Amino acid sequence: MKHDIMRRLADARPARLDPGAPVGDEVRAAELAMAMREADAAPSAAARPARTPARPWLRPRWGVGLVSAAAAAAAIAVTLAPADGGSGPDGTAASAGQDLLLTAAARVEAADGTAGQGAFWYQKERYGSLHQVPGADGQPGYVIDDRHDSQDWLAQDAKKRWSRSDGVGARPASEKDETAWRKAGSPKRWDTAGGLSYEGTGLISQDAPGGNGDTMPMGEVQIAELSKLPTEAKALRERLHELVDKEYNAPDAVMQRLIRAKAVEIAVHLPSGPELRAAAYRLLAAEPGVRDLGKIKDHSGREGYGVAIPYEKTDTELRIVLDTRTGAPLGTLTATTDAHDGWPKGATIRYTTNLGQNWTDTPPPFTEDKQPEADTPPPGPGPDLDARPVDAPDAAESAGTSG
Repeated sequence: MKHDIMRRLADARPARLDPGAPVGDEVRAAELAMAMREADAAPSAAARPARTPARPWLRPRWGVGLVSAAAAAAAIAVTLAPADGGSGPDGTAASAGQDLLLTAAARVEAADGTAGQGAFWYQKERYGSLHQVPGADGQPGYVIDDRHDSQDWLAQDAKKRWSRSDGVGARPASEKDETAWRKAGSPKRWDTAGGLSYEGTGLISQDAPGGNGDTMPMGEVQIAELSKLPTEAKALRERLHELVDKEYNAPDAVMQRLIRAKAVEIAVHLPSGPELRAAAYRLLAAEPGVRDLGKIKDHSGREGYGVAIPYEKTDTELRIVLDTRTGAPLGTLTATTDAHDGWPKGATIRYTTNLGQNWTDTPPPFTEDKQPEADTPPPGPGPDLDARPVDAPDAAESAGTSG
């Protein structure tokens, strides 16, 4: 029964504990004993080899709120599963969406406790936006997917960072769109969104240590700030509020949206350690309107569990896709909640896809900053149309193979 593991984890969490509150030594000991009794018959946990110590900025510590001990002992051999029941961040009955995020937080702490070997942490993401374009000579229109790849290398001491961004070109978004595109003459240029091309822009920017990337945010959070952030949910929210308050003079409702945006960056896009990612999950679990979407697919076609976080006063919501086994983020989808501007309800209009995260001894392939000149022509014609899905993750990126 798919809800059993969620019910066990929820029952193992004392109702009096807020997921953002610190866990005392006595509570830790009691919960660990409970978890070990519950998982006494789980040979995979008992036989697991000793873990390699994590990097300082990725070191595992005890979790807070939802019991990490229970997840570490009992959840190794089971998949993440949505369920009802348990206590939410405010002590009330948790929604299925909250439960899923809280369980994912525990799973991340358990699964990510082993940091691999390597001199650099490497990650690659694809960012896509979808655009409607008209057909030719009265033919039906179609949707194109404008894609950009972002790569980051972070030295194991977290003091040096390299980054690169490339425009990898637009493609028809589906097989149906490809058919309409071919009927329109297979154009390689579109006037929409200021001008898009099949070939893409190629290099947009690359930044080595000593350049702009040392001072610019990595997403919404300064990279130098990342290792200093608290790893329990309430303290993390307070610190993010302080950071937002420094940057913006905004009403409280806007401030809360900005805090949530930073939490999403930490949860999904940044090289966050297991504790910090888990704290961001717990922070997001406290957001109003969080919904469990059941099993959905990321843009590359990988199946995971989806959690929806609404965007207030808009016709869209953010959907985070979580790995069913580890709770790690596979990517995000920004989807419509009502039909508007030609998009049907539930349509994906933007997405991100995690194309790889791993330790590596392979250094970044550049040592200097670079940006193309303003009049540099785009690269030559790109490869033939990719098979669907267009952004299938590649586990053997040449610059990011594991060391």
